[in-house]
Parts: sequence; C-alpha cells; structure tokens
Amino acid sequence: DDGRPGSSYSACPAGTDENDCSETTLANSCQFANDNSCDDGRPGSSYSACPAGTDENDCSETTLANSCQFANDNSCDDGRPGSSFSACTAGTDEADCSGI
Repeated sequence: DDGRPGSSYSACPAGTDENDCSETTLANSCQFANDNSCDDGRPGSSYSACPAGTDENDCSETTLANSCQFANDNSCDDGRPGSSFSACTAGTDEADCSGI
C-alpha cells in the first residue's frame, strides 16, 4: 500500500509497507508476468503494460539481451556502432553484436 512501482495502492508513504512491498514481492507483480514477454516498458521490452521492475522474470538482462526478433541470425541488428542494421533497440541482439 505504499505507492512504489508495482504497488496496489498509495495509501502510505513509500517504504512504509515493506512486508507487502519487498522487491521480491513486486518483482513479478505485473499482471502479465511470466508470459515469456517483457511487459514493463524497460528498454527492449515488448510492451509497456506494467510499471518498470514488475515483470522481472520476463525482463531480466539475460532475457532482454537477445530479445531482438532478429537475434541469433549472425547479423548485428540493434543499431549500435558497427551493426549491420537498426531493426531493434540497442542491446537486444547481444549474441550477434558482442565484440563489434
């Protein structure tokens, strides 16, 4: 109830409902959590349906590192310097773009 991202209500000051609002509890509080699609709006996410940090299982750095639809095609597609294409958000085609 303390209004931090992922909380249900803003009835209390931030940080005053720690038992209910711990990072572990809020980390997957997005209604679309665990659907294999990042839904919390962070860079590389598929959707912005939930507050940032509330779809952690689907949005971890490891998951997002190759979330580009063209990842693992032997062509760097995320627009970083030296990439072949700019079809995806920077940092989402790590398998093909690391080392360039």
